[in-house]
Amino acid sequence: MPDWTARGDGAGPEPPLQSPRPQTKMNKGTGKRMRKSLTLWVFLATVLGAAFGLAVHSWVKDAATAGAIHTTLSLVSSIFLRAIKMLIAPLVLATLVSGIGRMGDSGAVGRVALKAMAWFIGGSAIAMAIGLVAVQTIQPGAGLHLSAAPVAGAELLKAPPMTLTGFLTELVPTSIFDAMARNQVLQIVLFSVLAGVALTRLGEAGREMLHMAEILTNLMLKMAGFVMNLAPVAVFAAVAVALAEQGTE
Repeated sequence: MPDWTARGDGAGPEPPLQSPRPQTKMNKGTGKRMRKSLTLWVFLATVLGAAFGLAVHSWVKDAATAGAIHTTLSLVSSIFLRAIKMLIAPLVLATLVSGIGRMGDSGAVGRVALKAMAWFIGGSAIAMAIGLVAVQTIQPGAGLHLSAAPVAGAELLKAPPMTLTGFLTELVPTSIFDAMARNQVLQIVLFSVLAGVALTRLGEAGREMLHMAEILTNLMLKMAGFVMNLAPVAVFAAVAVALAEQGTE
């Protein structure tokens, strides 16, 4: 258990901060209704976006007008995706630091870390298998007869092959700020695990930092809720811009 400092009244060591109160039935019911409502809005946005995109593709013949519509819709979807990426790094950092700081037991931390790595590796393997099967089955672009035009200096842009040494080296960030700026999730996870374990050894100062990490977690979750409320608009824009440009071809 973490070495929290003793209280001044002699009542023994002060326990770690307790977890927030569980949600009431009313809060849970409200959350479920909001998720169902958001799902319905996303579905409606998909249908309306498809209708709008097909209408633009069929009826808008002026290139300048079509270009303006395309630019506006692309801007909406790009802003939404950038907003999602903006929240990834601080959300991962805050949730892992606060979660590990609460656990306290190093053995429990190790078990969770192993499970997380197993899920990550297993999910990656399944995703690659699905991609390989889909490519071999569907063969996208097989009848298009596309050929890449040679570009000067293209050979300099080829990424070096991934090796075990390179992979392990890339796990360790040279700076947490650089890792967060580039959304390098594995580097952020490694830093967060180390920070969470170290947090349990800081005594009273660790309690204060743990409370700050929890506040940051709640802040990021609230911001994520704000961004996700814009998901129907982003879905409408993404579907509309795709069909406005290509139609059903």
